[in-house]
Amino acid sequence: MQIPKTVSACCPGDALASCRSFEDQLHDDITGAKIKLCDLIRKNDILKVQDFFSLCHSHEMMAGLSTGRTPLHEAAFNNSVEMTNLLLKCLPTKAIDARNANGNTALMLATKKECELVVRALLEAKASPDIKDAVGRTALMVAIDKGYIEITQMLLEHGANIHDEGLLEGTARMSSSIASGTK
Repeated sequence: MQIPKTVSACCPGDALASCRSFEDQLHDDITGAKIKLCDLIRKNDILKVQDFFSLCHSHEMMAGLSTGRTPLHEAAFNNSVEMTNLLLKCLPTKAIDARNANGNTALMLATKKECELVVRALLEAKASPDIKDAVGRTALMVAIDKGYIEITQMLLEHGANIHDEGLLEGTARMSSSIASGTK
């Protein structure tokens, strides 16, 4: 683990080893808190999550675990609109588009699970509809591929790029879905 310059400066000589152990303990405590927060989100325990944020004002809690999965990813994946809205209030703006280990943002996860209300909340909070996952697909590509017409329309209304080369593959499927009125 790299010791920040500020820690190194205040911990000369032999004290550096104890600073390292303090930093490791702090890292373990933050990781444990993130895991607990994600568990509360999975359980959709709004009140405990609110309490958690009232006690802990650190934006570090919103950073990803080793999988890159953030609390916002958990809320989106579990289709929890109320939890998503709560987390959006606590997030620094740039964390909305954080990616997990597969390159998925919360918007991508919500799109994949057809969580329309979560998709809407994320888009209204300015989540980017054009971020690509690890295989190069955007939320719009996923919505078109799966035939999620309402989500496709929301993404387009919020500026999703319709000129991406990958869209051509799903356009024919979406056209036939719209014509037949099915998903």
